[in-house]
Amino acid sequence: MSGPPTKRQRTNTIGVSASAPDSINTDIIHSLPVATVRQFLAAAAHSYPAVAKLILDEHRKIVAAQQAKVIDFDHYSKSAWKVINVTYGKLSGSRQYEASFQAVADVKHYIQAIGKDAPAHANFCTKKSALETLRKIGKTIALSTDVIGHEVRIEFQSESCLETTMLWIAKSMTEEERARMLTEEFEGKLEELEGLAEDHCIFEKLEDVRLVLSGKKASSGELTEEEEEEEEEGAEQTDEGTESCDDD
Repeated sequence: MSGPPTKRQRTNTIGVSASAPDSINTDIIHSLPVATVRQFLAAAAHSYPAVAKLILDEHRKIVAAQQAKVIDFDHYSKSAWKVINVTYGKLSGSRQYEASFQAVADVKHYIQAIGKDAPAHANFCTKKSALETLRKIGKTIALSTDVIGHEVRIEFQSESCLETTMLWIAKSMTEEERARMLTEEFEGKLEELEGLAEDHCIFEKLEDVRLVLSGKKASSGELTEEEEEEEEEGAEQTDEGTESCDDD
């Protein structure tokens, strides 16, 4: 007498076994595009509260760490001045022209690095250093001479990354932070740079930075919803550990 027939494994519509999927290991996850992983993670967070909590907890840790850390960006202004005025200074005019493309790329990199490390939830001292450093870089671009300086200025007649970064940082500040930032001295330096920029047709949006800091220009609607949430979270922790940089 034969035993009961073995139950046949169910197959899906394309003939692949419907058995449980293989175990997911880190190699498989690392092989996926970052955008795909983020999409899957967002879907998982929407469906599973435990996943959402893990993400929120990690985000709060990152925000807290960046709030506690003060970044001084001044070395970027020194690097920008050097690459425009010193690094290629001994080259002939034609060689300086060739090198100007690298000089422009370096200056843009410094500006982008500052913007990246001064997010909406960064503490006041970090944002203050970012704005002061970007202003110094702008002044270097406006005043530098020789072929390198000329070519960098030509590039920034159509490149707005400097004032756009400054404007984003200013808009990410709370009203209290803006008031602390726009001292009489700093406002005067911004106005000076505006005048230099007008002479060379560069930094067309620079005036908006001063107007936002002064409260004369509305800044609502410029940050994304996520950025505004980060700003609110950061504002809750802004009061501690920022006094030492207020009057530098």
